[in-house]
Amino acid sequence: MNKKSYYDVLGVSKTATQEEITKAYRSLVKKHHPDRFEDAKKKEAEDRFKEISEAYTVLKDQNKRTQYDHGGDEFGGFDSSQFQQGSSFFNGMDDIFSSFFGGGQKQSTNQAGRDLSFDLEITLEQAYHGHQTKVKIPKLAKCEKCKGVGSMEPPVKCNQCQGKGTLHVRHGFFHVEQACSNCNGTGKTIKVKCRFCAGNGRVKKDKEISITIPQGIENGQEIRLVGEGDEGVSRSGDLYIRIRIAKHKEFTRVKSDLYCSVNISPVQAVNSSEIQISSIDKKMINIKIPEGIQSETKLRVATHGMVIGRSKGNLYVRVVVQTPSKKTMTAEEINLWSALDKISNQSNKTETKTSSFENIKNMFNKWTS
Repeated sequence: MNKKSYYDVLGVSKTATQEEITKAYRSLVKKHHPDRFEDAKKKEAEDRFKEISEAYTVLKDQNKRTQYDHGGDEFGGFDSSQFQQGSSFFNGMDDIFSSFFGGGQKQSTNQAGRDLSFDLEITLEQAYHGHQTKVKIPKLAKCEKCKGVGSMEPPVKCNQCQGKGTLHVRHGFFHVEQACSNCNGTGKTIKVKCRFCAGNGRVKKDKEISITIPQGIENGQEIRLVGEGDEGVSRSGDLYIRIRIAKHKEFTRVKSDLYCSVNISPVQAVNSSEIQISSIDKKMINIKIPEGIQSETKLRVATHGMVIGRSKGNLYVRVVVQTPSKKTMTAEEINLWSALDKISNQSNKTETKTSSFENIKNMFNKWTS
């Protein structure tokens, strides 16, 4: 029997953000925790609880998630035995408590910096070629004056937790050892706050970061920069750059294909002709207009779409036949159109060796000669 997809277990899509995954996980853990059920249903709840924890343990870690995604909806190369019955299942309980209450016993002393996200708008041309750029990101960094301690004097033992850094707290069905809120789990407090960081140990700074945008990147896709988020006690968070591709005045993108429109005259529509248009990479493309083409016809130009890896999309050109307006025509042109109308009507009423199309074509040829 096929193993259930981790995304299905948590009830999220494969494109879900880390925030959506964590939110779904917290909701399910509260709902299915074994302590909420009677003995008759406890075993079923434990199995469901382990299934949820297993899915979250993989999907919350970007490297594990990438490895899992490459393996498809099957387990993706991980050893699922680590989630079976035994003490190893409960190794992740601190993470569950952390999700609910903001900290376990080691939460504060192992506190990571916050992840940051930033929207970056680029042009379709930059997405086509790939792009190198620099952006300034406001982020929290260690205070240089107090070296991140938050005080200009040595810290003292916290009087609320007596230097342990944790307190025993009851939360509904749970009895947890939670980080002390007074000292944020460090076991120490400061007497005089650093005036440069107000005792936080970190200050807001702008940092210029280089970003490499890969060729063929899609709108809404994220680039993860490890360690470029807020600086924390144990490690810095990550920075997620969300790409926004600006609307293009000529081309519309659908995955790897590009679409554009071109206007042609009735003469070009009736007669076989050739036109030139500029591609996304500014190269001129010759496009053959077949004889008698109808307005709104799409012509396919192979391999002139977006480049993604080793593959190239196509360019689709929508041909629009422009009907001339009497306001812009000369008297001679109006007379010629009237004559063309008579020829067309006559061809429809009588059987002639020359088709209506040929008569119209000949008329246009005389007009343009």
